[in-house]
Amino acid sequence: MKLRLMMVLRAYKRRLASTYRRLVTEPKLLSALKREKLLDSKWYLNENPDVAEANLCPNLHFIRFGVLEGRLPNRGFNAKKVTEQIKDSSPELSSLLRENLSAFPPSYENVSFTENSHFSIYEQLDFPKVDVVRSINKRYLEAHVSIIIPVYNAFSETRKCLDSILRAETPHTSVIVINDASPEGGFEPLASEYASDEFNFLENTQNLGFSGTINKGINYARKLRPDSDILILNSDTIVSRWWLRELKLVAMSSSEIGTVTAVSNAAGPFSVHTFSSTPSLSEINDVAGALREKAPLVSPPLPTGHGFCMYVKGELIEDIGVFDSQSFPKGYGEENDFCMRAVKKGWKNTFAARSFVYHKQNASFKEQKANLISIGRAKVDSLHPEYSKLLNRTFNSNAYKSFISYLSFVTQINAPTSQPLPKILYVISTETGGTPQTNLDLMKQVSEEYECYLLVSNSKTVKLFVLQESNLKLIQLHELHEKIHPSIHVSAEYDAVVSNWIGLLNISLVHIRHIGWHSFGLIEYSHNYGIPIVFSFHDFYTVCPTVKLLDGDKQYCGGACSDASKPCLPELWPAKQLSNLNDFEVYIWQRRFRKYLCYISNFVTTSESTKEVISNVYPTISPDNFHVIPHGRDFVEFTQLAKYPSKNKKFRLVCPGNINVAKGLAYINELAEEASDILEIHIVGKVSNEVQLSSKLILHGEYEREQLKDIITKIEPSFGGVFSIWPETWCHTVTELLSCGVPLFTFGMGAIEERVRRGNFGWILRSNKPIDLANKLSDTSFNIEWEDKVLNVLKWQSGEGLTLSSHHMASQYLDIYKNLI
Repeated sequence: MKLRLMMVLRAYKRRLASTYRRLVTEPKLLSALKREKLLDSKWYLNENPDVAEANLCPNLHFIRFGVLEGRLPNRGFNAKKVTEQIKDSSPELSSLLRENLSAFPPSYENVSFTENSHFSIYEQLDFPKVDVVRSINKRYLEAHVSIIIPVYNAFSETRKCLDSILRAETPHTSVIVINDASPEGGFEPLASEYASDEFNFLENTQNLGFSGTINKGINYARKLRPDSDILILNSDTIVSRWWLRELKLVAMSSSEIGTVTAVSNAAGPFSVHTFSSTPSLSEINDVAGALREKAPLVSPPLPTGHGFCMYVKGELIEDIGVFDSQSFPKGYGEENDFCMRAVKKGWKNTFAARSFVYHKQNASFKEQKANLISIGRAKVDSLHPEYSKLLNRTFNSNAYKSFISYLSFVTQINAPTSQPLPKILYVISTETGGTPQTNLDLMKQVSEEYECYLLVSNSKTVKLFVLQESNLKLIQLHELHEKIHPSIHVSAEYDAVVSNWIGLLNISLVHIRHIGWHSFGLIEYSHNYGIPIVFSFHDFYTVCPTVKLLDGDKQYCGGACSDASKPCLPELWPAKQLSNLNDFEVYIWQRRFRKYLCYISNFVTTSESTKEVISNVYPTISPDNFHVIPHGRDFVEFTQLAKYPSKNKKFRLVCPGNINVAKGLAYINELAEEASDILEIHIVGKVSNEVQLSSKLILHGEYEREQLKDIITKIEPSFGGVFSIWPETWCHTVTELLSCGVPLFTFGMGAIEERVRRGNFGWILRSNKPIDLANKLSDTSFNIEWEDKVLNVLKWQSGEGLTLSSHHMASQYLDIYKNLI
């Protein structure tokens, strides 16, 4: 009778609270929402199609559910700022927002284009931008390039040139070295040393001159490969590591571009840097690196290129022919005439500001230089009377001179002693939770060695941030016209926008911390652009859209479809978009991931158990490239807050974190009811509304990282509980409990079990039945066990807790990054 009365009273209280909220609290909140003009109804419904399709009132949905789920009421909503602004005018609404601050994504200070040096230069230049997406096409990936090097004496310089080519990134290339009847000896030993399938050595029986030798090389190359592009390279040059890739990137950005010239230290109007003495290859790469990091991707139209290093498309040769060797037999004027002929046929000449090639200049024709220049220039002027005017109009324009001045400035301030940092782009989906926090910790730790950027997408809005002075600042934002759909996980618009951001910034490495809500094109374009990719597994999204591998009955399936009575539900996407996961769509999902995971350079996860699950589904991932790096955390101090369990009063158990069904809410709720005579359960964090909560649970609300210690101090628990019903890949709340000196109960699965077994600082329950935990507490030996567990927690604090810092975590990632860049 007494128990039934208590149940009736509890039900009456719940009904009374619900009625009060509906009749009193909600009208106040709705009035405040309207008064403060916080909710943009049209935008809210557009961003939340599930609300629109259910024909729900956006205002009412926001105060009942949206605020709990972190759904933004308007595009520019800043939760912290608004909460403070309306605390006096609308205290009830301010209180509601404050209670749910952690549900909303953080707000960031914006940085305009002009405040960000990597984008501001584009506003100042009136030159066409290079479209990276258009550039990285099939032709870019597969085009063969024949590098033609005419040689006349100076074999020691030629050797340096060939050595630099061997050290550079030169896929799909062949090298044709042609000795133009040099009177000095030395060509045969050179040919003998370097000859291979890729290096071809030819000799002229009589001197053909520069133009004739180049033509011979073109004809030879196009007989071997009729579709080959041509790269003319002087023998007195030293190429930088990425010189060819940058030339090709500009060349493929437009079908109108016929020639692309590199920049240099000694190439007339293409000169952007000077060396005080002959540089080493390392110094040359330093200058090249500065340009690759800072130079903009543009393609200025020019009347001519420069033959010291000039990329020529095969289609252009087919259109206008080869060099005019009759008019230009020696070393000047032939490329100017060639480029002018191209212009008159509608082709465009340009240069690649990120492609640097050192040029010793005229090692072959020292004495004849002045005379050759004079003769060649006169011939160009006679064939193209407009050439001088075009030359002056282009290279003496303020726009061009300012551009070259900027490039010179970039190389002088950065090379050779103060190189720009290589850039890493981190990729995450949600802006709340453990992954973004840990990711920010990692970014801060590596920021002394890398310039860090962050890419975030919610499937509709794509944001790009830069890390400055340990804070994230928004530098780009793009609204997609159509949301990314999970059935294809690709968006051409996203790919175009993001790939161009990556190209303009010249990102050195992409680290995908989570691919949810992003387009798979990010992976493919980064790979095609030659950017190494690190891919992290922080959950099982790659295995199944359920993310946690919980089937429709909320049972762990391990990645193998079960016979659940209810359909499996995707976690990040609307259920209707993936409505037939079990035994059907999940296999399409995995097949799609297999295609893109093959582009990844290295994989990382946080526990061996997670690695095992992933490897079982994707066995082609090489164990050598699959690393386990635990999450690192930094604590100001460790405390010992666990209270000795007294048999004279109830045990106190604390469950920190955002608790939902996947985090064991149903179990915790049942435990509170069935073990209330011996157990008092405290939840610290946000609690979902998936389960009707027991009145015996004590809720402390949400908390910030640094607040947990004070809250646990007040609770005085003897132990904690982390009752996730899926195999967590790490679990920060375990680390937080240990930092407070609190042992814990958990189930036998995933990284939590792995950690508890290794450190022996908790109890692994045999089942998810509350009676098992209750029996453990009633055991006469429990207090002795508790003392052992607490001692092991203290050992963790003095051992792994100290060493497993964010710095230690970052050092392991740095090892991976340095092997890839």
